[in-house]
Amino acid sequence: MTRILRRVAFATALFAATALSACSESTSPPLPGGFLHSGAVIHTGVTTDHPGWSMLDPGANQRSGFDIELADWLSSKLQIDQQYVDVTLEGRIRVLEEEKARMVVATFSITDDRRKRMDFAGPYMITYQGVMVREGDRRIQSYEDLVTEGRNVCVADGTTSHAQLAEKDRKGLTLTVLTALKDCATQLSKGQVDAVSTDQLVLYGFANSELYPGLHVLPDLTFGSKEQYGIGLPDNDFADCEIVSKKLSEFLKEGDWAEFFARSFPGAAPAKHKPAQLDPCEKSTAPSATPQALTSTTVAWAATTG
Repeated sequence: MTRILRRVAFATALFAATALSACSESTSPPLPGGFLHSGAVIHTGVTTDHPGWSMLDPGANQRSGFDIELADWLSSKLQIDQQYVDVTLEGRIRVLEEEKARMVVATFSITDDRRKRMDFAGPYMITYQGVMVREGDRRIQSYEDLVTEGRNVCVADGTTSHAQLAEKDRKGLTLTVLTALKDCATQLSKGQVDAVSTDQLVLYGFANSELYPGLHVLPDLTFGSKEQYGIGLPDNDFADCEIVSKKLSEFLKEGDWAEFFARSFPGAAPAKHKPAQLDPCEKSTAPSATPQALTSTTVAWAATTG
């Protein structure tokens, strides 16, 4: 009987020690946000061919544009080791879902449908759908001119611009859907399409670029719903969303936003494009990983248009 009691006592002590050890590990100070901690290697997805927003000069290996400056600003504030990942417009959600990117900064419009698959921190910019034509072409002056006269309008695949004009396709206009907006701008320059439609601020980037001379944005022609750009994050990433949102709030209040805007979009009025406040982050609906799991997870982050 004594031997049995000793075995029970030993087993109880062993269990208690194991439980105490596990408890000690689980209550260790959590990483701030899990992934976003000082020194973390974070891959940020950005586009490479959007003047004013995100351009890559392969020869000099230099990037420029508002989204690039914002991503670099965040990297500095969060003290992370940022590495860029090139993304296309239609691939922005996919790189998050496939864990090839941890964050996307790429003129990413916040929509309810997208929120079902991912999270957003923002908005950090506001714009509307706009139209770009060749200089001197006065055939399009209104939304009705755009959608009822059989115009050939180029849009980028996987964008809100495509979605907003899709119902008019083959009715009052013909849509040319291409993977990259730069190809739309090229076709417009060559007279192969009548207009390009996407977010107006994105169009200003193309029209101001030396790469696409002879293009003009119609300043008074906007349509559709308000586009609000946010930073894309993986679904159920509430903790990191809160961290990024806090920094974005600082970004909007400090002078950096205005400085980046003036440098990227000369001639555009900043007041109507600056958000008054940020959206709240969505509460996670999935079990969160433990800090230990997060530190051993390969981290990646990804950044284009509408």
